Amino acid sequence: MHPIERLRFLARYGDLDVDVLVPEATAALADLARDPRAVVMAARRLVDTHPCCGPLWWAAALVICAEHPGEVARFVVASLDSDPTVEELAASLPPGAAVVAEATPRVVGALATRPDIDVRLVGDRSTLASLLRELARGPEATGWSFDEVVGALVGARLLVVEASAAGPAGCLVAAGASLATQAREAGVAVWAVAGVGRVLPAALFTAAVRRCRQDRFVAVGHLARVVGPSGAVRPATAFASAECPVPLELTR
Repeated sequence: MHPIERLRFLARYGDLDVDVLVPEATAALADLARDPRAVVMAARRLVDTHPCCGPLWWAAALVICAEHPGEVARFVVASLDSDPTVEELAASLPPGAAVVAEATPRVVGALATRPDIDVRLVGDRSTLASLLRELARGPEATGWSFDEVVGALVGARLLVVEASAAGPAGCLVAAGASLATQAREAGVAVWAVAGVGRVLPAALFTAAVRRCRQDRFVAVGHLARVVGPSGAVRPATAFASAECPVPLELTR
């Protein structure tokens, strides 16, 4: 398939998993490297279609600014494949804690290795059913819908949400800011998980936030910890370490 056709397909398609979307998009952009204008136009269309996907902004920025786009494509795939964030989250969770968690595959992957933890997954019913099965042989786990969050937070020590993108001001989470707000009102600490490619420079993150629903934004001051490839750190520290340059073409 021609790179342009691949990119059109990726732009049209719905919520592809990051591990599929980003490598495919990066490879297709790299194949267009001889035409910088085409690369920029394709990258802008991709981030306009998937605005909350931090790794897509990260990869697109790397390709646009690269001298050797093919090497960047290989770097992106290798970085996503070797991302240690799931293991870091599993190692950082307090022993024996009651943890309310956004129902995402990466978060569940970490929780599955901690049988000592009381897990309360929050999500829509279809997502909960499949992810709870993954925890069947791990920790004690229950599923809660979004309108049951108040009950799930009773006695919990922390809430874990996954950042789809992040920057100095905060992060974007699929579950929405209301989940973090309810946790804070209940006195429950909020942790964000931000894997490889999620932390963007301020200008790119601002552009991403502008294109996303505002109810997905969680301010940095509302977070107690951020878990990333280097482990659990203070939010201001985690979100200050951008992983890519800023092509001005993506900020407009």
